[in-house]
Amino acid sequence: MKVRKIFLVASAGYGAATHTDFYKSAGLKRYLQLSVTENNIMLLTGQGNDTSEISRLLHRSERTIGTHCRNAIKKMGMENRLEFYKYASCLAKYGEGNGITLCI
Repeated sequence: MKVRKIFLVASAGYGAATHTDFYKSAGLKRYLQLSVTENNIMLLTGQGNDTSEISRLLHRSERTIGTHCRNAIKKMGMENRLEFYKYASCLAKYGEGNGITLCI
């Protein structure tokens, strides 16, 4: 089932993935997707920024950044921050850095 969803998302392209009805037709739950802020924090983490730097860049408190990070880790089904950091680093290295992250 997950493989089907992955292929559906990959074939739809970025434009379709930004529309709310896409989530319903793909069988994805909207609330399980990373928010824009969570996605930005993940990308900034992958670029090597720590919590205080991300806090300064996004004009949010360090506590708020930590909360967004914990929420992203939970939504993505990761075990801890180290796993999150490794994934974020991989995205920063190989990704385009201008997309959204779907939790399938």
